[in-house]
Amino acid sequence: MKFRRPIFQFFLSFFHRADSALNHIFTERGNFLYYLGSLPIILLFVLLITGLFMFIYYNMSVHQSYESVKYMTESALLGRFVRNLHRYAADAMMFFVILHLARMLFEEKFQNHRTLAWVSGIIILGFMLVQGLTGYILPLDANARFVMEKTSELLAGLRVFGDTLPRSFSSPALLGKWIMWVVLIIHLIIPLFFILLLFVHLLRVSRAKLFPPRKITYAFLGALIIYTLLFPISMVGKAEAEKMAE
Repeated sequence: MKFRRPIFQFFLSFFHRADSALNHIFTERGNFLYYLGSLPIILLFVLLITGLFMFIYYNMSVHQSYESVKYMTESALLGRFVRNLHRYAADAMMFFVILHLARMLFEEKFQNHRTLAWVSGIIILGFMLVQGLTGYILPLDANARFVMEKTSELLAGLRVFGDTLPRSFSSPALLGKWIMWVVLIIHLIIPLFFILLLFVHLLRVSRAKLFPPRKITYAFLGALIIYTLLFPISMVGKAEAEKMAE
């Protein structure tokens, strides 16, 4: 399409300007924008480690899940830090994956031999959205209440799951333990799909950089840890059944 190239060049110019500025400050070897596809892999390892820590304390009972998360956050050694680090790592992973996809789109690296990498990247983004959705539901706090309401509306709108499943997500009082099991299993199993999709994603990419240089990795992890310590996230209230939309 003739109109596509000028539009892509317009948005790509913002990346080029950012590259020039960061190259001037950190040199090309220290420019993290050249590793937008590698940084999410580092964050995936952070999420796996912190997620395992949180899983040890998590109780999937509808009546105990919030209390278990609260106990981990407020009483467990490093619990609040690990939970916050998990949250910020997830946000950062989504941010860098979207940036990476945007750059590949504007550079038109989604055609010919890169089609497989592009399609697998879109699938990875879709799995990340589901991963984030289940992650918000698991604590059954006030944020989970909002997510469940919107999920219920979405499932009802699709009209392919009947009435039982959408209604189950409309209130904590209607959530059965089996649904919490399903949500937890989905949340735990998606990282395995990430690893498989990552292999597919890199299959047709020549000279792919799986990990960024050590200096960038250490600096990035250090910045993430400092940000987590400076901006802790407080526990929000429990998702009360009587406040849920029926």
